[in-house]
Amino acid sequence: MSVSSEISLDHISRELEEASSFLERTNIQLDDSMLNEDNLVFRINIRATKDDELYIVEFKCENYRHVPPYVEMIDPNTEEAGVKSAYPNVFHSHPCICARFNRKTYGEHSGLHKKWSYGDWQNEVSTNHLGGMISHIYNAIQGRMNGKPYNGRMQ
Repeated sequence: MSVSSEISLDHISRELEEASSFLERTNIQLDDSMLNEDNLVFRINIRATKDDELYIVEFKCENYRHVPPYVEMIDPNTEEAGVKSAYPNVFHSHPCICARFNRKTYGEHSGLHKKWSYGDWQNEVSTNHLGGMISHIYNAIQGRMNGKPYNGRMQ
């Protein structure tokens, strides 16, 4: 099943608007400058509280709401996606935000979870919308940095 770009963009725009107070409260910068019907992509910029390191998270939202976004971290110096230098060293050793809301983790995308089904992400009430996903990622980065030895990036 395919979702039209217009419908996906409507969902994304609405959900980002609903998340705006959280973004403002946490100083997460939203970069939706490239977001349009032909390019259903946006980024958030999160600064680590411990060392002010910049972490860029990109959301690719083709067919959004039918399937979860493909969420990837971007190296701020090279713009490379999915490399260890894009990730803080508080995740497991595989550079991935491992959550049901991330299409990258599913078997269809050579992810770690071969048995997960795309519909599963909709059952996770706290993260079945963009605001919840952003909040989860923010809390994972900031919370783990404070609770575990943090030494910057994976690489």
